[in-house]
Amino acid sequence: MGKYQNKRLGQVFLHDGNIIRKILGAASINSAEHLIEIGCGDGILTKELSNTGKPLTVIELDQHYLEKVQALVPDTVSFIHQDALKVDFQALPPHPITMIANIPYQISSPLMERLIRDRSVIKECTLMVQNEFAKRICGQPKTKDYGSLSVYAQFYLDIEICFPVSRNCFYPVPKVDSAVIKLSPKAKPLYDVDETKFFSMVRSGFWGRRKPFLSCLKKSPYLDLPKGFSPGPFLQEHGHRRAETLTTEEFYMAYLEISND
Repeated sequence: MGKYQNKRLGQVFLHDGNIIRKILGAASINSAEHLIEIGCGDGILTKELSNTGKPLTVIELDQHYLEKVQALVPDTVSFIHQDALKVDFQALPPHPITMIANIPYQISSPLMERLIRDRSVIKECTLMVQNEFAKRICGQPKTKDYGSLSVYAQFYLDIEICFPVSRNCFYPVPKVDSAVIKLSPKAKPLYDVDETKFFSMVRSGFWGRRKPFLSCLKKSPYLDLPKGFSPGPFLQEHGHRRAETLTTEEFYMAYLEISND
């Protein structure tokens, strides 16, 4: 009989012990004050984390696996039966938090947004994500992976792709490969901006991905330009370019012009 699997939660289970060792090697566990694991599955990683001697909290939505793994690890391990997207990490001392997780694809973006929101209490996150998502958040200008998500993630986080993980390391075998990434909050965001307005502008540029950037700003449903807006020197010179060619610094220069008009 196969393993219990909640398909609604997108569960796949890592069974390769070598990958577990590589994850432990990538994470800065020795200097951690509080380990948090999101999604314990059948406990293959949880058992290793419980042996580190560090305070460990496990967040698991599936009651079946929460109860199963509770029976496998010491009573010193804390468990939270909750959706990770609803957890207030600021309310889980001691801080800072070192997080380790195997993330279902459908919550990758919203979880990263949650981590960015609570970044003041997070030291580092070592996450297994789908390879496509890893490439998108690391995307660079003039590549197909570059988009508003790339700009958003890199605005707040230092990001490293640690190593790839074959789909054959999981049961059941998913349709895509994965990668382990490490996220560390920057000491401060790249620029001092009205973040809602800045990212509305960035989103506007990629909303019309194949259109000139200035045209996107004028027609975007996400951005209200000042009445009588007139492009400044940067947008006069670079407004014909597509957003996918602009660096974060260039987005910032455009932001200054739409903010000061």
